Amino acid sequence: MTSNNKKLGFLVAAIVVVIILVGLIIWGVNKGNDTSTEESQQEESQTTEQTEDSSDSSKEEKKSEVKNEAELLTVEKYKKIESGMTYDEVKQIIGSDGEVMSEAGEKGSEVHTVMYKWETGDENKAANFTFQGGQLIDKTQIGLE
Repeated sequence: MTSNNKKLGFLVAAIVVVIILVGLIIWGVNKGNDTSTEESQQEESQTTEQTEDSSDSSKEEKKSEVKNEAELLTVEKYKKIESGMTYDEVKQIIGSDGEVMSEAGEKGSEVHTVMYKWETGDENKAANFTFQGGQLIDKTQIGLE
């Protein structure tokens, strides 16, 4: 019976440790994503103002912003891009800025993570690049190769 009690005690201790670790992970992720209400309201206000100011002209600009071949992502450029590169290095290879798809964490921190996509000129081809702490940690593509 003592052996069973030891096994049960070990199992309970292991479950408690797992619960604590999961809690710490969730707390750390949420802490990195916290922004004050005031900052959120300011960003929302600025975004609304920018949208209102440029809603009509942005439609015309988007039509005229068709990128030339040198600014599009190609399979050759994709193959030159390696983990550890900075956004500026990737931008220099591709020849244009990427579009932010998602962003998490506090800017300037080592866990600040941003995912960008670059245009390929073909709606059936796509590539995303994820940067964390200012360095490329992942790249994915569909249809380039």
